[in-house]
Amino acid sequence: MTSKSSTKTKSPRKISARTLPSTTLEKRLVRVEKELAEIKAEIANKRKQPWWQEIAGSFRGDPVFAEIARLGAEIRRADGKRNS
Repeated sequence: MTSKSSTKTKSPRKISARTLPSTTLEKRLVRVEKELAEIKAEIANKRKQPWWQEIAGSFRGDPVFAEIARLGAEIRRADGKRNS
């Protein structure tokens, strides 16, 4: 006889406007909006330069990337010959 261990996890309780009083819902919304503003401010402070400048040169000397670039150029040359 095999024993099945019951590892049921509770599913998150669904919260809707019908189950919460409007004041509770308003308080939750205010808190979420505040947290979102904080996250946006934190992201804005971290990004001093455009993302592409942060990663520019990160593949320098990488043989795999060099092969990708070579193959891409080869494909573009072949496409150019076909479209001419």
